[in-house]
Amino acid sequence: MMMSGAFGVCCFFLLFGSQSKVVFAAECNEPDCSKAKFNYDRENCLGPVKWSGITSCWSTCNGNRQSPINIRRADATYSDIGSLTFNIDLQKAFQVSSSNSGFKTNFKVSEEDIVISDLTQFGLSGNSFKLDGIHYHAGKNNNLTGSEHSFDGEFLPMEQHMVFYNEKYSDVKSASSNSDGLLVIGAMVRASNNTIETQFPGCPPSYHAALSEVLTDSFDELEDYSDSGDSEESEESPISKTLTLLDLLPPDLEKVYTYEGSLTTPPCSETVTWIVMKCPITVSQVAVDKFKSLEVSSSEEVLGVHGNRRPVQRGQQDTTFTLLKNF
Repeated sequence: MMMSGAFGVCCFFLLFGSQSKVVFAAECNEPDCSKAKFNYDRENCLGPVKWSGITSCWSTCNGNRQSPINIRRADATYSDIGSLTFNIDLQKAFQVSSSNSGFKTNFKVSEEDIVISDLTQFGLSGNSFKLDGIHYHAGKNNNLTGSEHSFDGEFLPMEQHMVFYNEKYSDVKSASSNSDGLLVIGAMVRASNNTIETQFPGCPPSYHAALSEVLTDSFDELEDYSDSGDSEESEESPISKTLTLLDLLPPDLEKVYTYEGSLTTPPCSETVTWIVMKCPITVSQVAVDKFKSLEVSSSEEVLGVHGNRRPVQRGQQDTTFTLLKNF
């Protein structure tokens, strides 16, 4: 009797454990690419190191041209690639509308067409790229490691991405499947109360007051998560703000690094020409904290629990790819 009882209990736990594993596996693997989900919990099956196996459409996340990278300054090769040419004055104001769809709170350009052209020097001859939106990445609460890219192994609290798509395609989604589809300008974001000027020698001091105000107000209003079932097509909030390109770029905006990489979120398409600014921008600590307090799921978990930064994919020990600079 005791053996039988023990056997029954044993089987119960084995069966229960087996069922748990089935449920767990179902959450970790999604045959339907449109329903696949990911997160930034490095201990979870949906975390960054597992992205390539969650669904077949994301297999590129394990590719050879992945971003972000560690920028090893000494390994960058000088190239006369010139500077960025925008179609509007850097001080001209434009409207952005913002929404919170989880890990990717996006600021969409809602009126003005902002275009970068004359990109021959970046290997994109004859193409013009239109600004689609701006978004941010940060780390965990009380952690200064928040940017996705690093410089000689050092990170800043946050990173800003300005996403442009080739105008020969209809939108970002269609552009992302083409080798000349996307251009992303990355800028490291420094919090105003962090004294780290030694990390960026030669960069003039700056404080982006207007951007700090826009971010603080927007993140405060967007604190609650909104899920429409598709993070890329969530209904945009009516929140509208005004920015200029000067608000988004560092004072020394002509000095850049560039390399060929990928999106830093699934599907990790390897169709991005990256332009990473040499110098950081600076916003208030309040803006950084507000960003980390955003809800990222219906469970009311906030971004600062796990952050929304992908670990560095290349360049940790050496630079085995082409990394250029224009200064």
